Amino acid sequence: MDHLLTFIILVAFFLFYWVYYTHQRKRVPSTHWEELPTQAQYLAAHPDAVDGKIVFCCHCGHHKQLEVGLVHLADFRREWACAKCKRVLFRAKDD
Repeated sequence: MDHLLTFIILVAFFLFYWVYYTHQRKRVPSTHWEELPTQAQYLAAHPDAVDGKIVFCCHCGHHKQLEVGLVHLADFRREWACAKCKRVLFRAKDD
């Protein structure tokens, strides 16, 4: 009887976890990405953050950025973040 109760509790736990996990994976967090400025909007808002083709972080002044996908590395929705302070600066979309 104890084994049956333990088995039922474990099955219920894993079923709940599986439903919760797959529900989170189905949602695409696109609203945060759409709220980010594009590169042109970022440069218009921060004209002192560009020197030729070099774009600087408006928060810490660092010149290197990381280009990462929104959901995974090969995602067509890209975020550009500062390599030093890790703040997201602007968005881009692969065509």
